[in-house]
Formats: sequence, structure tokens, C-alpha cells
Amino acid sequence: MENHRGLLAYDGNTVVLGLHAGRLVLKGEGLVIGTVGPAQITISGRLQGLRFVTDEGGSGAEP
Repeated sequence: MENHRGLLAYDGNTVVLGLHAGRLVLKGEGLVIGTVGPAQITISGRLQGLRFVTDEGGSGAEP
């Protein structure tokens, strides 16, 4: 993931990343944070879904 604004939450099944216009919530199993840089982060594991939440509280698609 590139151009993130920081890691907001993490517990192995959920990763929440800050973005310019909201946040990205990744759900899965065995999620592991790899490398973390100022604008790039690597996450591995079994991704089951993701949701984009805008600053206004709306959300994008969730598979």
C-alpha cells in the first residue's frame, strides 16, 4: 500500500490505515505488517475484505 498516512490500528485480523481522505480498513486472517516506510507499508496474510471510510463517514465497496 502506497501513500498511506499512518497505521491507525492493527490486531492480526484487522489493519486500519490513514489515508488523505479517510481510512482504509483491511479484514483478514493472519495479517502481518512487513515493511513500514513514510508513505509505503507491506501487509501479508489472507485478505478477506476491505472498506474505504471517508472523513464524512461514508464508505466505499466491501467485497
